[in-house]
Amino acid sequence: MTDFRLAPEALAEAAAALVSVRRGAPRLPHLPDRLLPRTDAEGYAIQAQVTEALGWRVAGWKAGLGPNGDTSSAPLYAPLLGHSPARFEAGGLSLFGIEGEIAFRLALDLPPRGSPHDTGSVRDAIASAHAAIEVLDSRYQSLAGLSRFEMLADTFNNGGFVAGVPQAGWRAIDLADLAVSLTIDGEEIFAGRGTHPVGDPLAPVVWLANFLNARGAALAAGDYVTTGTCTGFATAHAGAHVRVDFSELGEAEVSFV
Repeated sequence: MTDFRLAPEALAEAAAALVSVRRGAPRLPHLPDRLLPRTDAEGYAIQAQVTEALGWRVAGWKAGLGPNGDTSSAPLYAPLLGHSPARFEAGGLSLFGIEGEIAFRLALDLPPRGSPHDTGSVRDAIASAHAAIEVLDSRYQSLAGLSRFEMLADTFNNGGFVAGVPQAGWRAIDLADLAVSLTIDGEEIFAGRGTHPVGDPLAPVVWLANFLNARGAALAAGDYVTTGTCTGFATAHAGAHVRVDFSELGEAEVSFV
């Protein structure tokens, strides 16, 4: 299969359909077959056109790196960024998906270059680590039956991001062995220790820096990077209060009002 089956006008039409949902149109059961992405390249191309059409500032990135080597990235948009304790309007959400994550914020740019970024250079560029909550939502009616490529096109189900208090001394914390708990309305939904999907939460940041580098893009000072769920996927609801606690890394909270 070639990287692109869809014509440029089909990619643009698919992006427009997803953008229209963000602007109030009904959610989609799927993209029409003639607009359906079937490769990563098509998914990322639609994702990029969604970002351009929305005109929203990119405040950071989702970096997905799975234990089997599967990868994904998507922008975190500034209008959907909150700082704990955050309040999100429930009316614009349908899934109310919740994931507790470890995130980082950059102090320095990681500009495009001819050689890969290594772990040391990425670590040196980071200002702080954060307990974080990713809010999962979709421009589709349901996640059931969606392909990876449809989700890539839709910023891999991102609906919001909440950053906890910055921890500048994160290098002294064993991020691979943190205790974590997730509560919704005071009920513990998840508890565990050392639950990051690949162990070291810095590894997805290094992958992302090089993924963007290969595309002529870059992580920039001030960007957040959130590194995948440590709590699995949970579902909240309108009116819910959600809290994730990463022990010495701190906590993050969000209420859906």
